Amino acid sequence: MLKTYPIMTTPTFEVVTMTPQWASQLLGQTTQKNRKFKKRHIDRLTHTIKTGGWLLTAQGIALDSSDNILDGQHRLAAVVKAEKPIQIMLGRNLDPSIFNVVDTGSTRTAGDALEILGSVKGKTIAAALKNYQFYYQYPKIRWSGSQTPYHSEVTKLYEIHKDYVEPMIDEIARRRKSFRCFSESVALTFSLLARDRHWSKVPILSFMDAICFGANLDSEDVCLSFRNQLGSGYFKRRGTNPAQYMLNSFIKCFNSHVQKTPTIKFVAPYPNTEMYAIVDAKKIHPILEVIPNVPSF
Repeated sequence: MLKTYPIMTTPTFEVVTMTPQWASQLLGQTTQKNRKFKKRHIDRLTHTIKTGGWLLTAQGIALDSSDNILDGQHRLAAVVKAEKPIQIMLGRNLDPSIFNVVDTGSTRTAGDALEILGSVKGKTIAAALKNYQFYYQYPKIRWSGSQTPYHSEVTKLYEIHKDYVEPMIDEIARRRKSFRCFSESVALTFSLLARDRHWSKVPILSFMDAICFGANLDSEDVCLSFRNQLGSGYFKRRGTNPAQYMLNSFIKCFNSHVQKTPTIKFVAPYPNTEMYAIVDAKKIHPILEVIPNVPSF
């Protein structure tokens, strides 16, 4: 007796415009039991769609022959919540067994994405750009992994700022060889924020020199005390988000440094302090040429 096999339909793939109405219909009619919705994941996707950061990739929506959702429920929910259509890859007639294997592979990081684009220090720059976006979007709350921007947002920031961050990370890394008590990514984030406030590379790197080398510093220069504290284990352990805490400390120290505020002992910000604003270079040197406005996002 010949063994028979079920007739399998041929999968099809196409790029479609997924509207909120269509997404809602697919979510409402599916009988496939999916994972529970993760609100934070949906919120991140919704933000990406609303702000124009959504990019078409090979990852999209997977349906079986009955239009049950096998993969992509969070993307569909985000389209509904954003109330905005997106271009997305749609696979139909897929084998229901793929439900057990999607999203189980190795995850590509934002740093990997930047290195694919040619960055030698992609992971460090990606971390800096994430902090940069956190600073502007969440200045009053503690940063957490649930707020992490998507790779498309990080790569977009990289394309905007790569002519600045690539040479600057080399300058920071060279100085940090003499004083490894802070992360390169935090220092790079700080430099981006300082540039946004019209500071050129010269005073930014001069500040880094004061911290990394500590040469010829006046006893009342805030950088001297800050440098000593950076070397303490207690300072590094303060705060639940070390990068956020360190960045705020850099900003506070820089403000005192450029305003020449006499400081014997640097008082670090409390871990839950709102993010400080960097003093604008135009207020310190109103008659000197400073760098023009630059795009932040």
